[in-house]
Amino acid sequence: MRRRWGALFWVCAASVASSGFAVPAAAQEHESVQAEMERLWAEQEAMVARMRALRAEEDAALDKMRAEQDAASDKVRAEQAAALAELRAKEAELDRQQASLAAQQAQLKADAEAAKKSRADEPAPGIALSLLGVPVRLFGNVTLRYDYSVNSNLTESLTNGIQANWLLGRIRFGAEFGDKGPVIGGFRLSSGETPNPTVPFVVLSDAFRPAAFGVDQAWATVRPFADRDRLQLTFGRMKNPFWRGSVGTVRTQLMWDDDVNPAGAALTAQFYKSPMGSAPFKIENTIGYMQITSLLDQSFVGLTGVVSGLGEQLRFLSKYVDGAVSYYEWINLNTGLSVPTAQPALGFVSTQTPTSAFLLSSGLQQTNSVVNYGPSGGAATGFLDPTYKTLNPTLQVHVPLKNEMAGDPDAYVLLDYAHNFLPNHVATAQGNLATPSPATCASCTPVQTSSTGPKSAPHYDDGFGVTLGTRLGDKTYKRAFHPMNIWVTYRYVQNDAVLSTFADSDLGAGTGYRGFCLGTNYRIFENLAASVQYFDFMGYPLMENHVQRLFLDMMGDF
Repeated sequence: MRRRWGALFWVCAASVASSGFAVPAAAQEHESVQAEMERLWAEQEAMVARMRALRAEEDAALDKMRAEQDAASDKVRAEQAAALAELRAKEAELDRQQASLAAQQAQLKADAEAAKKSRADEPAPGIALSLLGVPVRLFGNVTLRYDYSVNSNLTESLTNGIQANWLLGRIRFGAEFGDKGPVIGGFRLSSGETPNPTVPFVVLSDAFRPAAFGVDQAWATVRPFADRDRLQLTFGRMKNPFWRGSVGTVRTQLMWDDDVNPAGAALTAQFYKSPMGSAPFKIENTIGYMQITSLLDQSFVGLTGVVSGLGEQLRFLSKYVDGAVSYYEWINLNTGLSVPTAQPALGFVSTQTPTSAFLLSSGLQQTNSVVNYGPSGGAATGFLDPTYKTLNPTLQVHVPLKNEMAGDPDAYVLLDYAHNFLPNHVATAQGNLATPSPATCASCTPVQTSSTGPKSAPHYDDGFGVTLGTRLGDKTYKRAFHPMNIWVTYRYVQNDAVLSTFADSDLGAGTGYRGFCLGTNYRIFENLAASVQYFDFMGYPLMENHVQRLFLDMMGDF
């Protein structure tokens, strides 16, 4: 720009010189040049301003572009960081799912092992069929038993030392329907159980005559939820719905004999179940109504009505400890009792036939406290208390042991207690209640005749039992050592602790006993097992009847 102004100056100078220094013309021309210079200067200034504006615009554009680039970079970095965080979260979720899957697989493996153990303890799974699309499982078993017993009865010299040798058999066949559906059912036929529902074995040496069969199970269960264990309603002649133990083949029989299947209805609800993968734990409650018999109201038949029971059990089941608290109430126990009366002075003699209560019929276990309400000889005998209210807490602790050679055995202890809430009864000076006949009242106990003697009859309403056992052997049958159970049980059960009709028929034969049982069983094959049991107890009445029994069993099932 400066060079341009210099050139212009020399042009002007040359013009002046050539004009011979003509002042007026030169002055005018100078003014014109100066105006032009000022114009050019203004243009230059405007151009510079424009350039500065352009530079400012360029700088602003560059700043904007840099800001946009920085924002875009930040956005990209943020998106990358978010994507990375999301990826890490997904990886963490995947790790969690893998851990959960591993825990579920471990749980499934543990469940499978438990199922193997359970199947090893139970009879063979049976034959699976399909009937009109409905899964059906057929099953059956045959048990042969040698039964030896000796009775040292100190209260009856005529039967003291009697020995018995029996060859017995038990045959069962049944079917179950539905498998995993919302409605399942089943039935089972069994030998024996008549007249005693606790004894399914029949004598084989009965002049080669056939044994009778009867229906001892016929039931249906409704399970309305997808989780079939959440709620179950069972009705009919059903399997015993009350928990009595979990491990091995031994269940407590203080209250219920293994062979008793009550008739009625039972509702089981599962209140809580631990999630998959965590330690197993669940809480359940069962309430059941059981009808024993019903006698219609008719003339001259004595007491009538429905002999029934109501039971409720709250239980929890876990990995190492299982427990339950049960309550049973049996009512109208003297139904069927008929006591004739006679008043000759008034010309009245009853035609009513004397009969005992239904549950004191011949063949049933009768070791509870009874009294004779009618003629001598016990023709009209009834329960001392027509209502039984029994509390029955049960606890089992089981510990798995890691020993591959022994088949990873389980050791357990099973504890059971029963108390019957019976009312007090006033006793006479002779030690008998006011109603019974001393000649036929086996449960009466003498009392002192002094003023310091007891005024009420003693209660015999408690019982307890303990079982120690182990379950061992290879549950897969791949090794030579197959499933095996070993146990020992001790019980002390007073006369009225529980209803004797349905209590253990082997150890104690009802109630009013103290003694032990030692037993073992072994699965020779999946479908064949052998068992040995020895019983030694002081039995009813007065715990003075010494009984020793030996069972040798061979059981085949399919």
